[in-house]
Amino acid sequence: MAPLTLADAFTAWQFAPVVSAALALAGAPYLAGVWLVARRHPGRPWPARRTLAFLLALGAAAFATQGSPAVYDDGLFSSLPISRRRNLARQAGPGDAVTSVTCLPPGASWP
Repeated sequence: MAPLTLADAFTAWQFAPVVSAALALAGAPYLAGVWLVARRHPGRPWPARRTLAFLLALGAAAFATQGSPAVYDDGLFSSLPISRRRNLARQAGPGDAVTSVTCLPPGASWP
């Protein structure tokens, strides 16, 4: 696999049919609802900002699951962060739970 470049970060793509179908199944009813609200209530349509935010969220989900993060997820995977978390989990003992309870702010309760 070629190293990740700035151009590849924005142009690399890996089509995932299941993810694309799920995103389409999420977006189609939303857009149909927007159209329906605009048709039934012409004086008070659905805000365009909300529609834009929803579509940008779908685009971000598509990019994360099919764009360069998905293309390079195997090639650029580093085990260092995982080993650090594992070591931290080994060092955490039962006293940590007691310390967190005793360090609660006044008036707070433990669930």
